Amino acid sequence: MRQELKDALQVRWGNSLKEGYALSLNSLVPTLDRLMAPLREARTGNGRNLASQIPPSGGFGTVSRVA
Repeated sequence: MRQELKDALQVRWGNSLKEGYALSLNSLVPTLDRLMAPLREARTGNGRNLASQIPPSGGFGTVSRVA
């Protein structure tokens, strides 16, 4: 019974961490921010950032944006 309670609380904690991350990508609380790091890394491709590039022009003097 204790293990079931611990498992249920762990799931709740994980869900609340994900919900908090959905509201803000970072936290002012250092420990909470460290706990959010794996969520940020998963979102950005395991912590690797893509290099920026000069976008090609659309042929009409404008550059279309992709959301």
